[in-house]
Amino acid sequence: MSRIQTVFQRLQAEGRKALIPFVTAGFPSPELSLPLMQALVDG
Repeated sequence: MSRIQTVFQRLQAEGRKALIPFVTAGFPSPELSLPLMQALVDG
C-alpha cells in the first residue's frame, strides 16, 4: 500500500478529508506560479 493510500485510509477512519492540489507550472502565468505553490504549502 502506498503512503498516500495509508494516509487516506487513516483520514477516512477519522472522518476527516484531504486535498491534493494540482498546479500546472506557468499557469495562469509564470510570475504567479511560485507564489501560488508557496501559498499551498503555507496553508
